[in-house]
Amino acid sequence: MGTIKIYNGKVITPQGIVDHGSLLISGSKIQSLVSGDSNVKADIEIDAKGNYISPGFIDIHVHGGGGHDFMDNTVEAFHAIARMHAMHGTTAMNPTTLTSEVADLYKTLDVYEEARATKYNGASFIGLHIEGPSCR
Repeated sequence: MGTIKIYNGKVITPQGIVDHGSLLISGSKIQSLVSGDSNVKADIEIDAKGNYISPGFIDIHVHGGGGHDFMDNTVEAFHAIARMHAMHGTTAMNPTTLTSEVADLYKTLDVYEEARATKYNGASFIGLHIEGPSCR
């Protein structure tokens, strides 16, 4: 993918909000942030129409989404959850298990590794949050 320019937005930064901001992105890196339009041409140009431009969210405790749960223990469920969360601004997540039998947790670990290793569109899996085995 080439360069992306997102312009005419309220850019959220650690120092505050940059009104009418413009971001230039190349690959996965922000190359520049300016107040106003950068006047640089990009391969893809997105008018934020005055809306907020925010860094991606990282969800460290998420059980599922889009009608799926990570404990469904299918690669398809993991990927569907990742796609749904990405549509709402989450760029990375820690799938979270339920308290369950040890065998179910092992299955979730295996499916997690398979889901991470398979190409998909959606939020990245950056770890697994295990709530714990059943205490029987």
